Amino acid sequence: MKSQNLIGNIINASLLVSTISLIAKPVLAGIQDFKFHNNTSKKIEQLYVSASRSDNWEEDVLGRDILRGGETTRINFPNSNPNICSYDIRVVFTDKSVVEKRGFNLCQLTDISIP
Repeated sequence: MKSQNLIGNIINASLLVSTISLIAKPVLAGIQDFKFHNNTSKKIEQLYVSASRSDNWEEDVLGRDILRGGETTRINFPNSNPNICSYDIRVVFTDKSVVEKRGFNLCQLTDISIP
């Protein structure tokens, strides 16, 4: 009988943790989160998103990934400052060509495309 109660408690605790994690995920999302669309035929090997007021580019948000032509990726800003909305984007393709676009209001935009 005790083992059945223990198993029941474990199952209930697991369900509670699962429910909390589903509820908590939207809270962690930043207001600046967006989908980035590579509408070119080129592969993107580096993608930088930095606050417009920053003097340098932040880390490559793709990491080791390559974003092929026609593909989309989600860019997330967990725990970001909701008062910073203007961001710049730098794209480096596998052929080493670069595109920089400035002044995206990520507090209002949910999708950004290159070109």
